[in-house]
Amino acid sequence: MMLLKLIFLFISVNSGRISYNRISTKFTKKSDMINYLTKPKFYFKYLDIIEAKDPKFSPKLSEQDSEVVFPLEITYYAVPKFNLIPSRLTQIKVHQKWNRENDIFCGRVKTKYIEFDITIQPILEHKNYILNFKGEIVRKSILIPEKYLDSILQDFGGIFMQIANC
Repeated sequence: MMLLKLIFLFISVNSGRISYNRISTKFTKKSDMINYLTKPKFYFKYLDIIEAKDPKFSPKLSEQDSEVVFPLEITYYAVPKFNLIPSRLTQIKVHQKWNRENDIFCGRVKTKYIEFDITIQPILEHKNYILNFKGEIVRKSILIPEKYLDSILQDFGGIFMQIANC
């Protein structure tokens, strides 16, 4: 009976929840912002901040490369920050696939608990650019509340601000 309860907790469900987040940046030129988001340094700092273990890139990526080649896939292990997941859980595998369509960055992030699409778009507002984040849940475990996507997008925004010193 206990096994059935555990299986039930990890059943995946489809969801169409959409969430948004916007952050202000110090960038006054779109080209500077796009340039920043296409540098390997950005992705390596991101992985450092989230304390990713054993990151793998496809195509291969080095901090010395001049620019990221899209589509870019990143696979790594990290400790999830889900409040509802048992604390004895350690690391989970995370797979991110990013593409660039003009000035919009489109990603799919997959873990065993949640899978979602994310778009990141720079938008001029007054004299500075903001980053507009839009996320949509593709699949999630019933353990994960739909509103968790809001937290994920806030985390992405906070990490960007930390990396860019905004």
